[in-house]
Amino acid sequence: MLQRRNFLATTGATVGFLGLQKYLRAEPTERVVSKYGDLIPDPEGILDLPKGFSYQIISRAGEIMSDALSYLENPTEWPVLPVAKEA
Repeated sequence: MLQRRNFLATTGATVGFLGLQKYLRAEPTERVVSKYGDLIPDPEGILDLPKGFSYQIISRAGEIMSDALSYLENPTEWPVLPVAKEA
């Protein structure tokens, strides 16, 4: 006997794959789904955003920080350090 949980999981997966198939068959320009509208080209060429959105650059790779160290060229190079658990 088919249980409701199994039925819902199977149905959800099927619907998801049908949507994925439709997405992958679409032209690349048709794949963007945004409720905020089309992207407006950035005159600086840094980050295209929808109308009404803005950005602010707070640091750039290689710039000197206030502690005299420089930002890394690749932000993913920042170390991740373990934090001691509080007792």
